[in-house]
Amino acid sequence: MEKQRLRKVDFLFSLALIAFGIVVVVAASRMPWTSTQTGISAAWHLSPGLFPALLGALLIVFSLSVLATAVAAGGHRDIVTFVRGALARIPRNRSLHRVLLIIVLIGGYVFGLVGHVNYYVASSIYLFMFMLLFHKAPRGRSTTRNALMLLAIAIAVPLAIGYLFSTYLNVPLP
Repeated sequence: MEKQRLRKVDFLFSLALIAFGIVVVVAASRMPWTSTQTGISAAWHLSPGLFPALLGALLIVFSLSVLATAVAAGGHRDIVTFVRGALARIPRNRSLHRVLLIIVLIGGYVFGLVGHVNYYVASSIYLFMFMLLFHKAPRGRSTTRNALMLLAIAIAVPLAIGYLFSTYLNVPLP
């Protein structure tokens, strides 16, 4: 990607991240700023709102740095034309379509399967769908054989991870 185009993307995304940082800081400010976890009222530095507020503030600071670099390089010039062109390319942008599909798969797993279906079944379904959509089979391997291999992996991986976490790390699975 050419440098001028990168600076325009930096300009847009730094603005988006600054807005997100502000949302995080505002949400953190609504959290309790005193902690009673120990049974007594503790100081502000133990409060549940401190960490998200710190992350939001750092996100704002670092995004301001990227924004300053983008503006210094002229990334803000002719931004409307750049955005119109980017929006016009969305129907042909295969990379964006892949990212959106990944987001849908993750959202389906997190909000649709976990907690509603057994963890092992949910994870196997998610892994199988993900690998089926994004795995490129080696030349010469039949589609059925490839799908069976992916299914075996999708079943074995959650079983192995679940066994390790529950047996050796004593972490309960959802």
